[in-house]
Amino acid sequence: MKIWCLKVSYDGRASFGVGGKTPRERLEMYNFHGKGYIEKWILKDISFDSGSKRDNSKPLKNVSFFWRGTGTFICDEYTKEKISSRFNDIQFLPVKPIEKEIAEKTNYYLVNILRNIDGLNVEKCEFEKTLGIIISKIKKYSFKKESLQYPIFNVVIENKIFNEIYVTDEFKNYVEEVNIEGFEFIEVFDFENEEK
Repeated sequence: MKIWCLKVSYDGRASFGVGGKTPRERLEMYNFHGKGYIEKWILKDISFDSGSKRDNSKPLKNVSFFWRGTGTFICDEYTKEKISSRFNDIQFLPVKPIEKEIAEKTNYYLVNILRNIDGLNVEKCEFEKTLGIIISKIKKYSFKKESLQYPIFNVVIENKIFNEIYVTDEFKNYVEEVNIEGFEFIEVFDFENEEK
């Protein structure tokens, strides 16, 4: 039984961002991370980022990278249908790329993870801190066994939601079973190894 950090694979493909805004405005508008279910969703327009370092010839996958710092990702209609049919702790917020040729391909959604848990054995973890205060990285993980109850979640550390998404084997195996492309699973904790 393992816990995985859920990432979006970045292999040079074009991705999504927010056009026409400064970084601060982007965060204020889109960083809803950890605010729970969103009743009113107004901000729908996103930009397809085909910057100089991206290869526009590569087709989009089911899951695409979204602007750094938001703790989320963009997915297509297929991904929404498959994941929402199996898991409850995810909200799919409709977005529309401003580029017509991209918008016409499928429906796109910004993903909001709703489950935030006190899932770490903090005393057994090792953290990297910015300015000696703000936790910026978890160097060594130790999860509580109760974390396995939740297929996809965020962790709360010192009353703040850490900006990473975590999943169990159940979520990972299902994504691979239904061939959702674009995720990367990084193993961060193995319960069996810790017990040994």
